[in-house]
Amino acid sequence: ASGDSFFDVFGGSGVGSAPAAAAAASSGPLPTPVATETLYKFLFKDNGVLFDNDYLQIGVKAEYRNNLGRVGIFFGNKTQSALTHFRSDVQLPGSLGSQLRIQAKPIGNTLEAGAQTQQLLNIECMEEFSDIPLLDFQFSFNGAPQRVTLQLPIFINKFFMPTEMTSQDFFARWKQLNGQEKQSVFSAKFPLTAPLRKRNFPGLGRLC
Repeated sequence: ASGDSFFDVFGGSGVGSAPAAAAAASSGPLPTPVATETLYKFLFKDNGVLFDNDYLQIGVKAEYRNNLGRVGIFFGNKTQSALTHFRSDVQLPGSLGSQLRIQAKPIGNTLEAGAQTQQLLNIECMEEFSDIPLLDFQFSFNGAPQRVTLQLPIFINKFFMPTEMTSQDFFARWKQLNGQEKQSVFSAKFPLTAPLRKRNFPGLGRLC
């Protein structure tokens, strides 16, 4: 099977693969190292490759509207053998259990050689959150158990909603922050025009 099978799903617009990392058996869901740059690129994009190793390529394709989201997770078997006892669970660490509601549709327990399967997540944002959900999946390759736990790129900015108001109303609300404002000023390397923002940061919620 081709290692770039997800590009058919993403229309050739993946963010690039994470560094290869061997899946390893584990007694607990410890997050597998994934390049921070790869994870946080999803702040600005909704689709892309999240993880890539000798066994699997995992991609994400998401859409959001108001406080609801739908995320498709694509598992691609890169080997010449079936991956058996396949299982995928979403975990909500810390206080995420009361901040996010995620319903994960079940997937089959066998992923044939060269095949791809999709797991759909329906998400409801209940309140502000800062932690990151975990994707914990397990499988057997030629009888050897494997386990990988990844951080899912589900961030609070995906659920931002626009609000229209007059300049007078805006500044009245701004003044009500009572010292909560935090400001940082820096010089941009190039002009950040509206068309450029929309082209480069299509998944940045409603900020663009």
